[in-house]
Amino acid sequence: IGTTSPTVKLEVTNTSGDAIMRLDSASGSGSAIRLSRAGTNKWGIFNNLNTTDKFSIYNYTTSASALVIDTSSNVGIGTTSPLTLLGIGSGSGAKYITLTDTSSAYQHAFIGKNGNLLQFGDSSLNSTFAAEPRMSLDISTGNLGIGTTTPAQTLSVVGNIGIGTLGSNASKLSDSSGSLTIAAGGTNQNVTLNPSGTGLVQSAAFVATPAGGYS
Repeated sequence: IGTTSPTVKLEVTNTSGDAIMRLDSASGSGSAIRLSRAGTNKWGIFNNLNTTDKFSIYNYTTSASALVIDTSSNVGIGTTSPLTLLGIGSGSGAKYITLTDTSSAYQHAFIGKNGNLLQFGDSSLNSTFAAEPRMSLDISTGNLGIGTTTPAQTLSVVGNIGIGTLGSNASKLSDSSGSLTIAAGGTNQNVTLNPSGTGLVQSAAFVATPAGGYS
């Protein structure tokens, strides 16, 4: 149409302006383009999904919409009813967004929701994606966990907490079997507080300073 030398089965050409194809359906109905292979429908492009004027890219293999845009321009991936500008997933089960860099030993970084947990983490070189959470926020309590998926306190950390300079001279807090160790940097600068209320100082003697502190 508009050309004497079509290169495909249907070609529409307008040499003086936009080339527009219009599909207009009756009220209450929709318009669609179906993409098939060997007589089997694979994908569909629809308007008026479920008579709600939503635009949809439909996956015939899964019998579900892969992507939906509603009349408020909210985009849904895996859902036909996005509540915000971008809505992902519906129904039960964990949902993840992945960021991939194949040059890294940890190829996939992810953000996801798993039950009451908002999680951040990574997945290593495995070809099958397996989420490995590094940080979890329990949205039911507001508790944040680093190195744990069951934060019992406002901030729960499994592992050492580093303070200030990195490397061998870093100050840190650590826990071992319920005992809290405070390392003030370097070696042999530890204070250990035990659950029984006893403690141990592994450093040189304290020296009072004019300001009333200790060094």
